[in-house]
Amino acid sequence: MYRLREVALADDLALFSRWLWAQRIWHRIAEEQGVQVVWLASEDGAEGVARALEKYLHDAAFRARIDQFSRGMTLEHRVVNGWPRPTLTSAPWAFVILGAVFLCALLTRLGEGGELLRLLLIVNPLEFPLAAFDDMSARIHSLKAMLSQGQWWRLVSPGLLHFSVMHLAFNTLMFWFLG
Repeated sequence: MYRLREVALADDLALFSRWLWAQRIWHRIAEEQGVQVVWLASEDGAEGVARALEKYLHDAAFRARIDQFSRGMTLEHRVVNGWPRPTLTSAPWAFVILGAVFLCALLTRLGEGGELLRLLLIVNPLEFPLAAFDDMSARIHSLKAMLSQGQWWRLVSPGLLHFSVMHLAFNTLMFWFLG
């Protein structure tokens, strides 16, 4: 950060700060030892900002124009260093998938078993014993048999299954960040 200038506490820099944000000038104004310190993200453009600040502090007409401009603005607050937060309108499929994941976790009781769990696995373990999957041809045969019966959902549904609360929590957290 580049320290631009100190300004007396009596001078209100809030609207000047809004004007700087509108100009896409990254800055920070902090109180340090009884004065306000204007910090810029980099030294680039510091001379122009210093001139504008000087004019803002001493030229009433310029200050009035900046104040009028800043009062008419509406600023959107975003966390600069954080992850963007999806909303239902911006990421509807993410919410649909997360809803399906939670619904499957609830209905299968976190993979405790039952008919629904067997229905969501790639192959039904009662129809094709897992011990028979030692070679690749048995795996391919079982998958072809399930698909030939029209059970196409089995290609996607195992991604919805979770077998513990931690498994569910970490997978949904990573999906939220990356999905």
